[in-house]
Amino acid sequence: MGNIKIDSDKVKGIFEQTLSTINSSKHQMFDISENVRNDYNTLKTELDSVRDKLMVTMSEVNMFEEQVSKGRERLCEVNTNYDKYPEEIVEQVYDKVNNLVIVLADKREEEKNLIHLRNSLEQRVKTYHQVLIDTEKLLSQVSVAINFLEGNLSTVIKNINDFNEKSFLGIQIIEALEQERERIARDIHDGPAQSFANISLSVELVKKLIEVDKEKALSELDQMKLITKDNLTDMRKIIYDLKPFDISELGLIDCINHLIENFIEGSSVNFNLKTLSKVTFKNDLINITIFRIIRESLNNIKKYAHAKNVDIVIEQSNKFLNLSISDDGIGFDQSKIHIDESHGFGLASIKRQCAYLQATFDISSELKKGTKIKIRIPLD
Repeated sequence: MGNIKIDSDKVKGIFEQTLSTINSSKHQMFDISENVRNDYNTLKTELDSVRDKLMVTMSEVNMFEEQVSKGRERLCEVNTNYDKYPEEIVEQVYDKVNNLVIVLADKREEEKNLIHLRNSLEQRVKTYHQVLIDTEKLLSQVSVAINFLEGNLSTVIKNINDFNEKSFLGIQIIEALEQERERIARDIHDGPAQSFANISLSVELVKKLIEVDKEKALSELDQMKLITKDNLTDMRKIIYDLKPFDISELGLIDCINHLIENFIEGSSVNFNLKTLSKVTFKNDLINITIFRIIRESLNNIKKYAHAKNVDIVIEQSNKFLNLSISDDGIGFDQSKIHIDESHGFGLASIKRQCAYLQATFDISSELKKGTKIKIRIPLD
């Protein structure tokens, strides 16, 4: 990233114009979001009602099927012993079976229509849910922009040179925090939240099945138990990702050793950590970022490198902390890899976290000769 000179008056004008434009649209965007939410809740309520009706209708179909089956057995008996029964009895049995068949046909048609309606509503609910996620994401992004622009603009202008030197590090941090919030929200929404919603529906289903089909009800309970266990695993993973270890208490090197121990489990890779000097730096924010860089690097090696050996070397000087991570894996052709946002949480994530620390980032790799990452972090 090169040096950028910013005219403070132009920046102020852009800020004010942008803020005016965003504010003029904010209420409209909020109304759109609320309308989508109301429609989504209405559809969910309608879907729940249809599901309840379908459950009742399915039970009625089962009941009428049993009655028709018994009626046909009775009709067969009367026909077989025709001489033993008065004609009016025979007619009564026949009429009863015929009426049951008609009712059963109606109920089956009703069941078919309800299934079709349920499937249609489920698809619409899914579509509206995605639209709701998109609109809430848009509102969140707008809120970040407004909060930033409505801040102390004079302070922003006063420190414009610092922003030039640090390549708008403050904006990057805001974006990083928002990305982390979105990731956590997405992990919870797509994992535990969805599962808890399914458990809630399953509870209602079990309530209705317990009197109709106890075996199926028990099966649903077993499934709910498995889902609950998966939820606990997902929640522990989310908590671990937020703050894997207490770095302020254990120290950076001990946390890295714990991380390596976790990677060694069930792996044939040999991990070797070398500290060429004492690491005495105590800034928790920098240490956590270094830890996450190492973890992301080891994840990449585990997923893609097919390496047998991994060397992690850390050295602290008066002004810098030097970190290198190398492996003897399959490597890659650097001319065909562009490290940008499209690569998600891999190399692009490591490069972005280095930018937050104003660290230099260098990567070298060759096919069949492994990969080496070198990072130099200022400690000022």
